[in-house]
Amino acid sequence: MMTQKKIAEMLGISRTTVARALQENSSIKEETRKKVLDLIQETKYEKNYLGSSLAGRKKIVHAFVVKSKNEFYTAEIQRGMQNIQQKYAKYRLEIQIHLHDIHQAQEQVAALENILSQEKQVDGILIVPLEKKKIYHVIKPHLKKIPVISLTMQLHSDIVHIGTDYHRQGRIVANILAYCLRKGESLIILDNGDDRLSTRDYLEGFCERISEEELDILGPYPCQGIQESVELLKKLSQEKKIRGVFSNRYAQDIMKELPDSWFVGKHIVVNGMSEEIEQLLLEKKVIATVTEEVYEEASFAGKLLFQTLYQNKKIPKIWSKTNSKIIYLENLEKK
Repeated sequence: MMTQKKIAEMLGISRTTVARALQENSSIKEETRKKVLDLIQETKYEKNYLGSSLAGRKKIVHAFVVKSKNEFYTAEIQRGMQNIQQKYAKYRLEIQIHLHDIHQAQEQVAALENILSQEKQVDGILIVPLEKKKIYHVIKPHLKKIPVISLTMQLHSDIVHIGTDYHRQGRIVANILAYCLRKGESLIILDNGDDRLSTRDYLEGFCERISEEELDILGPYPCQGIQESVELLKKLSQEKKIRGVFSNRYAQDIMKELPDSWFVGKHIVVNGMSEEIEQLLLEKKVIATVTEEVYEEASFAGKLLFQTLYQNKKIPKIWSKTNSKIIYLENLEKK
């Protein structure tokens, strides 16, 4: 009969290392964990392991993901969920993704109510909450039985949250521009509204930091979308020598509508990542972008739920902040 001790001997590692690899202990390298699981599968030890450790029943996690205009965000958070599904497939963990448009918040609330009220199997919930008060009202009666983790937008202080500090990210953008601009130079700030996820915090963080500089700050100007923003930038550029621009929303779409000559002598830093932003970096129309690690956010959330569902570990009520990444042309990953 295959045992953990024999697995350890075959791989030249300790029995403790094998046990920790099976428990998804963070001290074990991914390479070692993979070797252990691969050998377990080959030697048919997996059957005994699954039977003793997972108590047989498939566990279902419902993931409520937001479809945003920022396609990078939507794609990366779904990729993170898919990674969870693949990584823990051996344990009979299933991730059911529910995708809702960012402008259809009530649909998300209704879908959550439907799942919880019809007594469907719900072993865990991952959610990017659009209507935080309504979502919390729906979830609250179930919190003692169902572990819940919010992503991107903090749902409630009672709920574990993993996400980016967008206020800080706005400050990072302002800090980069502060190094590029000289005393008295003109900077335009565009406010293109609240996308329910991040843009309000971006703007507040940016304004807080940039106000510390001795610049000629124009705005924030309330704008109603791309075309109005483009017209305003053209108009102000004719009236003043503009050296810097920040928009909390639609930045890449706004930049696409401006002629190449408009960018001469201007410093622009944006948020997020997309094919359009990559192109703007390659064309040297923007000097940098500050982006969140959405994939890591979703993957870490999945790992916490796994530890709760399969190892009976209690998730501490934390706000875990994922890192922001500054991307310049020089460190842009070429495809």
